[in-house]
Amino acid sequence: MKKLLGIVVLGLFLSGNTFAEKNVKNKIPILMCGGHTIFYPKLPTTYEEFLNDDNLYYAIAKKKIAMEWNWKEGRFTQTIPITSNTNETIVAISEDFWDTKSKKPKFFLELNKYSMKMIVGMGVLDKNLFTKDKIQLKTRVANCSTIDVKKLFKLKPRID
Repeated sequence: MKKLLGIVVLGLFLSGNTFAEKNVKNKIPILMCGGHTIFYPKLPTTYEEFLNDDNLYYAIAKKKIAMEWNWKEGRFTQTIPITSNTNETIVAISEDFWDTKSKKPKFFLELNKYSMKMIVGMGVLDKNLFTKDKIQLKTRVANCSTIDVKKLFKLKPRID
C-alpha cells in the first residue's frame, strides 16, 4: 500500500512539473505590432491575409526576444538578447550590431511598456571610401498590442 501511495505521489509530482512548464510557456507575452501601418494591428482572418501578413510578432522571455514569426513554419525565426528591462522599457539589440564585418542581420528593439509603442530598428552598413565604415540605424515606430500565444500557429497547406 505504501509503495502504491509513493508511486501516485511521484506521478502527481512529475505531472505537476510538466504542467508548470507548459504554463510558463503560455505566460510569455506575445506582442503583435503594426507592420507598415500607423494604426494598431489586426490579426489576419483569411488564408490570404495570413500569407501576406505584414504585422510584426514578438515573444518576450526573460533574457531574449523572439521575432520574425513565420506562419508557414509556425515558429519565430530570430532571437536577440535583452540588454535592458526596466519598469518603463525593454531594450534588445543584436550581439554584433556595431560589427561592420559581420554579415548577420542587425536588429534593435525598444518597447515602451506604457504606450505599447515599439521602436523597431535595422542596422545597415554604410560603406564609405574616404572614412571608416559604420552601421547606420534606420528606425520606425510601431503600435503594439498583446495577443494570446494560441493565436500563433503553423499555417496548413491548402492541399496535402
